[in-house]
Amino acid sequence: MKDFYQVLGVSRDASAQVVRIAFDGRMKLLEDPENRLPAPERRAEERLLRDALATLTIPAKKEPYDAKLAAAEDALEGASGNHSGWVFATLIGALVAIALGGYAYENARRKEVVRLETERLAVEKERIAKQAEIERARIDDSRERSERQQALSRERYEQTRLQRDNSDYESWRRNEEYRLQQAAAQQKAAESRAKYDRQREDDSRRRQEEEQRRAATLQLERQKEALLKAELEEERIRKARYERVLAEERERERIRALEKAAEEKARNR
Repeated sequence: MKDFYQVLGVSRDASAQVVRIAFDGRMKLLEDPENRLPAPERRAEERLLRDALATLTIPAKKEPYDAKLAAAEDALEGASGNHSGWVFATLIGALVAIALGGYAYENARRKEVVRLETERLAVEKERIAKQAEIERARIDDSRERSERQQALSRERYEQTRLQRDNSDYESWRRNEEYRLQQAAAQQKAAESRAKYDRQREDDSRRRQEEEQRRAATLQLERQKEALLKAELEEERIRKARYERVLAEERERERIRALEKAAEEKARNR
């Protein structure tokens, strides 16, 4: 008759929770890639462990099994009295080994959970940083393109204006010279020159006013760009704050889940 307590390495008064822990430990040893047991022996060992788990965790099976096991031991007690001390010592050693194995397994499992969570948070942090860097690069590139386009537009406008002014001035000059050549009197020529001077002064004044308007427009555009930059920065801050809130919420959810699992595990015990 198989002693399922010895198969799992637990004491006779072990609880169902201790039996399950011992079963998990033995199954992990069987599933270890370094375990080189032949496949038939491994399957037989798994069936034996599952039979032991079912027998020792179900009260309707455990009580009859304990009675049969006690009867078999009583029958063998007279013949093996000299070995009782050795069996007891072996049983105590097995219990101590199982307890230490269970503690080591639980400790390793907790460390693995903490390691995986730390790696996940590090990956998430790196992803957020890369996304923020990409967004900053996109904003800088967009701003540079906008500034280049504005500078090019201003340059083209200035060139067009100068060409138009030169063309207008040259046309006016030719017409004025022709009119002066046709003028009969010196007085008319002097008046024409005075008119020309006044026109030049007016043109100069208009150009100064135009330059002032352009300077004001440029200043306004810079203010708009500064406002846009501030809005983009605020949006980035809000986005980062939102991502941080989400991360904190996920962390709280994970902690609550761990606490709930711990409570359920405590209740099962």
